[in-house]
Amino acid sequence: MSQQLDLRVTAQTVECFTQSRRVASHVRSFRRGAHTTQSEHMPRAHRGRQPFPSGPQDERCLFQAGLEITCGKGIVARPNRADGGAADWDARVADLQFRDRCEYAVGHGVSVAADLPEDGGPVTTVRTAWIPCAEVPRVITGPAVGITNMEELAGLENPEDLRRALEPIPAAYGAWIAGRREIDPGSDASRRATRDELMDEAGRACRRIGDGIDLLARSAEVRHAFRLANRAMALSARKRSPERYADGSAPHWFLFQLAFLLLNLPALDDPRREDRDDVELIFFPTGGGKTEAYLGVIAFVLLLRRMRGQQRPDAGLGVAVMLRYTLRLLTLDQLSRAATLVCALEVLRREDPARLGTVRFAAGLWVGGSATPNKLEDAKTQILDYKNSSSARFPSPFPLTVCPWCSEPLGRDSLTLEPRETPRQVIVGCGNHLCDFAPGRFPEGLPVLFVDEQIYRELPAFLIATVDKLAMLPWRGEVGLLFGRALARDGRSLYGPVDAALGMIPRSARTALPEGLLPPELIVQDELHLISGPLGTMTGLYETAVEALCLRTLEDGTVVRPKILASTATVRRAREQILSLFGRDRTAIFPPPGVDDGETWFARVDHDSPGRLYVGVAATGRAMKAILLRVYVALLAAANALYDPTGPEDQTSDAWMTLVGYFNSLRELGGMRRLVEDEVRTRCDKAEDRRPEGSAGPNPWFRDRKVTPEPLELTSREDVGSVKSAKARLAHPFRHAEHVDVVLASNMISVGLDIDRLGLMVVAGQPKSTSEYIQASSRVGRQRDRPGLVVTCFNLHKPRDRSHYERFPAYHESFYRFVEVSSLTPFSGPALDRGLAGTLLAMARQNDPTLTPSTAAMHIREHLDLAGEAVRGLAERGASQPGLTPGQSDAVRANLTLRAQGLVDAWERLAQIATEGGYRRVYSPWDRGKSAADRTMLRQVLDRPEDQAPPEAKLFTAPTSMREVEPSTHLWLRSRLGGKG
Repeated sequence: MSQQLDLRVTAQTVECFTQSRRVASHVRSFRRGAHTTQSEHMPRAHRGRQPFPSGPQDERCLFQAGLEITCGKGIVARPNRADGGAADWDARVADLQFRDRCEYAVGHGVSVAADLPEDGGPVTTVRTAWIPCAEVPRVITGPAVGITNMEELAGLENPEDLRRALEPIPAAYGAWIAGRREIDPGSDASRRATRDELMDEAGRACRRIGDGIDLLARSAEVRHAFRLANRAMALSARKRSPERYADGSAPHWFLFQLAFLLLNLPALDDPRREDRDDVELIFFPTGGGKTEAYLGVIAFVLLLRRMRGQQRPDAGLGVAVMLRYTLRLLTLDQLSRAATLVCALEVLRREDPARLGTVRFAAGLWVGGSATPNKLEDAKTQILDYKNSSSARFPSPFPLTVCPWCSEPLGRDSLTLEPRETPRQVIVGCGNHLCDFAPGRFPEGLPVLFVDEQIYRELPAFLIATVDKLAMLPWRGEVGLLFGRALARDGRSLYGPVDAALGMIPRSARTALPEGLLPPELIVQDELHLISGPLGTMTGLYETAVEALCLRTLEDGTVVRPKILASTATVRRAREQILSLFGRDRTAIFPPPGVDDGETWFARVDHDSPGRLYVGVAATGRAMKAILLRVYVALLAAANALYDPTGPEDQTSDAWMTLVGYFNSLRELGGMRRLVEDEVRTRCDKAEDRRPEGSAGPNPWFRDRKVTPEPLELTSREDVGSVKSAKARLAHPFRHAEHVDVVLASNMISVGLDIDRLGLMVVAGQPKSTSEYIQASSRVGRQRDRPGLVVTCFNLHKPRDRSHYERFPAYHESFYRFVEVSSLTPFSGPALDRGLAGTLLAMARQNDPTLTPSTAAMHIREHLDLAGEAVRGLAERGASQPGLTPGQSDAVRANLTLRAQGLVDAWERLAQIATEGGYRRVYSPWDRGKSAADRTMLRQVLDRPEDQAPPEAKLFTAPTSMREVEPSTHLWLRSRLGGKG
């Protein structure tokens, strides 16, 4: 105050005066060093920081406080108009489909809830919600129309009977389309135009389905392949899930699966059709049956190729279908389904070898060396170690744990090396002597190959791979065999240019293949949304080589490209992504989107059964570990309270007895693992002690629970054997001796974890993308009678988590709208620096047998026309990338031509220098026939350069994996005295 004060001290008070006017009065304190303060004399900013007075603090606090606003006339809704009038196609569709989704309030440090009246009237009440909830309804398949019974379709030989069985599908679909054209989306002209465009796309799909039915009625060959495909799918369904059909029911198609097969028949039969080059994208929610849809198409392609090849020298052999995934967990999971289908096809082939050939159908697993052995010698070592191990948990080198045909566990006696000392193949036989693939009944064993060398020799009709493996195209000459570059055949063994150069084609290989084998006719890319970022960029570049190797020319000069199928449950701007990835400018989404979200006639929103319930949990001032600890304990103890130990094994509450913890990083997962091993277990042991105040009797919410000492882990740091074991244990019900209480997982589980019994997940922090959130949380609650519960724990100190928490209901009501756009730039500068040399060498080396052997790298000057063809193919693919103006397209073409031709010139120069130096250049260190004096062209980024290597050698750096990261490197810091720091 900068003024002099007069004080008057009495026995009870201290008073302050200035100019005879009292300005303050305080109750006097007699405690030494103590003081008193009146809040009205404090600045407003300081009043809220006063310390609590002594005594019980809880009595002076408010808990579970809430704010509620009621307006009788209705609260004004706030629709999301972000996509209104957008030029982007996906934004326009989202604006139409979510036109009725509105937000009524936004929280501030808290979430909100709105009372939605059932009669569709105005919303009159909104309130704060500390634990917000949102239910995402299930999307199920559409009505049953026509005949969808697989076995019944397989028995229809008469074309008119088949037509009558299938024609109701396009008829009913056409009627639905006509009705949807009458839906009024409002006065917005853009929405009406979008509605009409969507129905035009649906009309095109309907006509294609009709064309497929006409083809079946017209072509006896196609009809026979279709019937056999139905029979194979029915056999595999019965073998995979025998309990499902124990009551006498029969396997059925979902309507969209059968329709998808029908609309693809014409383009698979006649490669000249216009829609042959269309990329068919199956867009259906997770768990809806996308895999069976494309497996049906795969079965048809495999059968038709064998049938048509019996009159040719190649007998329809070779890789016909390439099915690719991005993650090893997904690959291993889908291998089981694919193997069952191939077993079914093999059973059918044995019944009719005159029409389907004398060589077995087989599936090959072509993945990285960390999952399966690359060489037979490596396989021999792993198999012998497995057989000689006394540990019951020693992992088997074979990727499947049970027989895909009879579900008999595969053990040590199931693997046989033939011959034992110098194996040429690994035979996997089922231990069940009644199985069709037991060694006593079928010496060739299960038709599943998992060793690279055996795959290159037999060339299975169905190849299952990861996109990472495409990086091996320039490194291994044998890879060209997968694309039909074979020269001779001996039974089911095939030989290519590398074998010819080494003189390793046996005299018994009397069947010459002057035109080789047909290249793959069908490429299937599952989980398309994962082909993005650095992985998608590198994959898009190498896809240029894949397509070049799959091209074939018909007698009339027509160039045939492989048919491409893709599938996903979460994608945005799919057309741009597919153009960047595959160079195809036409994409057909199936089922075509409808006017309303989730409604496509082939699919509908299920309002009659519970959906997946999402719950949000956040706590200001609490560490994330503290939140997760309490949530884990509460859910584990509450699930145990619901579980009936005397009830059936498959009771509904069994779905919630295994808690799946999802984490955005391995660091967070590691921290939670320690908590589960210690505090979670300790608190679950005494969960019943935490009861409501004043309650008597047993705890109404919790029951004490014994949690297993170690949680299961599903992350990239687990080996393949551990992943297989973990998946097998997760499928066990809670009553099983090896049940799982807690599994901690990274984004590894967002695809490929298809275990129907799981129903409970805790998400630690909002995932980095909406697509990841949808995919990961869709791993639980996949069965109608076992609803899923997803608890998302938010860290309010992170702005993104806080925003999702505050808008929790509105976000979940339309979270498919927020799926991010995938980004991939395969012809950007950094991508070309990393992968152009590998792509160019793959195209030049594998496209013609004369350049395939290892020493053929020295003969580039005689084959400059082949290299020039590769240069032109790269330039044209780069110029067709989306978003380029004509001028930009020409500039990209010129730049790519210049860079690729520079590599060809450097290649020629290296060959010349090698000739002058008296040594040879070979392609890679893994080539067969390479001598110690030879020098390689290809090198990895971390490889040491050759001594006195010419500068051109530095240009031929190529990856061996599509991933952006290199292997981890351990660093040790040492002090000056030499000790570790």
